[in-house]
Amino acid sequence: MTNCHQSLFPLCVLFLFPLPGVSAVLTAVNSGTADNVTLSCKNVIEPDCSSTTWLYNTYRFTDTIELVTLGKIKDSHMNEKIRLGPDCSLHIHNVSTADTGSYTCRQFISGTQHEHDALVYLSILTVVPVTNLMPGSNMTLQCLLYTYHNPGQCNNHQSNSLTLRWVSDTDTDLQGDPRYQIHTSSCNSTLTTELQWTDNNRKWGCQLTDKGEVKVSQSYTITFPGNNLTSMQPLTAIPVTHSPFSTTVKQPTTNVIGIMSGVAVFAAVCVAVVVLVIVRRRTGETQYC
Repeated sequence: MTNCHQSLFPLCVLFLFPLPGVSAVLTAVNSGTADNVTLSCKNVIEPDCSSTTWLYNTYRFTDTIELVTLGKIKDSHMNEKIRLGPDCSLHIHNVSTADTGSYTCRQFISGTQHEHDALVYLSILTVVPVTNLMPGSNMTLQCLLYTYHNPGQCNNHQSNSLTLRWVSDTDTDLQGDPRYQIHTSSCNSTLTTELQWTDNNRKWGCQLTDKGEVKVSQSYTITFPGNNLTSMQPLTAIPVTHSPFSTTVKQPTTNVIGIMSGVAVFAAVCVAVVVLVIVRRRTGETQYC
């Protein structure tokens, strides 16, 4: 089991399941980085891939799209992100939820289909990104498994074996934690919680398990806006009571302090002069007597 790392729109490739009623050679695929996906073709006839054709079906389109015809990549909406491997496997670069669907590897000899198809049913897991998150606000993360049918909609086989669960950044199961409200239905799960200051840069993970075994995990990290938490701390207003009898005391400024010092010096000089005059007068009277 490998984990997928976060990106602006994080994605992981999951299991591949057959479409009902189709006779095919089935393949299962797991992706570690959700960056490049390899879909194997199990019915190759010609090693140079000249007999190989890849077809694509999705819930978004009603028509079947030819991606590769007899070993040649066709002009399609995916031609810039796909290539054919030496073993005729289909490599998809930078997968997205738009790549969800069924991929069919079909062999032709002299224009006639040869034996069974090799069918790959591609499902993609994603945690829908959220924005404008701040401490004190409620955050709801949605974990979706995009399937051939629809986002978050699984067939009976998938619903019976697959489970989505939320985990902390230490892989602790969050189900039952009173801080979180978790709602899961089929291949769609949401996690809601009130954000705290300590949640900045915290990671939450969504894991896809098959019969209890973790197959793929997708994480999402919350980052509050701003350079640091200190600059985002709300200011606490100090209430001020206005009264007709209240007096506002201001701290003396530098100029006021200077003036007061000068007055004090001047007063001291005046006192000294007065004392000196009095002393001299008394001295003169004593001498006169």
